[in-house]
Amino acid sequence: MNKNRVFISHISEEEAVAARLKKELTQDFLGLLEVFVSSDTESIAAGEQWLESIETALRECAIVVILCSPESITRPWINFEAGAAWMRNIPIIPVCHSGLLPRDLPMPLSLRQGIALTDAEGLKRLYKRVAEVLSCQPPVKDFGGLADQLRTNEAHQVTKSSSALDTLKLDRATRDRLAESLLHATFRWRSLDRVAAESGLTPERAADLLRSDPEVRFSKGKSGKTIVGLKSRVGA
Repeated sequence: MNKNRVFISHISEEEAVAARLKKELTQDFLGLLEVFVSSDTESIAAGEQWLESIETALRECAIVVILCSPESITRPWINFEAGAAWMRNIPIIPVCHSGLLPRDLPMPLSLRQGIALTDAEGLKRLYKRVAEVLSCQPPVKDFGGLADQLRTNEAHQVTKSSSALDTLKLDRATRDRLAESLLHATFRWRSLDRVAAESGLTPERAADLLRSDPEVRFSKGKSGKTIVGLKSRVGA
């Protein structure tokens, strides 16, 4: 393992976001950090086998940053690279952008502490985590200023993935209805069928969405039917 290497996982349409993040990290950590970006000719030398280079980089890196957007989280390659890091117990940081928020992350990425690329506190946490890997102090940085710059860049990226963002907004509305149903004033546990009906979903679709939320717990009711509840209300 190369403890100075960060692997940035992204889809090809978002290589500009990956390149910008690489530039900031490399510059701010004064060259101590080696950042691997699969779309970058500096990361993959001419003549190298692309897939072999990615496999080697994943095997040797100390941390993996997953660029997560409404579009990228639907792509199998992102899940492949995240899975490879997961199996090797390599720390994974989901970095959300282009309208996606950490609360929108699907399983199993939602189990990791994701950040928003345009959030100053999130960027500060990212830098702190990278510094821990390098065993150095985090750089002194105007994270608010950087977040503002990245927010401007994100506005352009969002227009390019408006279809996926529209789908995400619908998904958020559905999740909000599910949450409202689980916060019933009287019942801590609710039947999956009832929650699904109140959210306008099939029980199968409701179960899929609820499983992606680490705060939701499943159990069996006295009738043998599946019941669901929030950890904060029903316990672990």
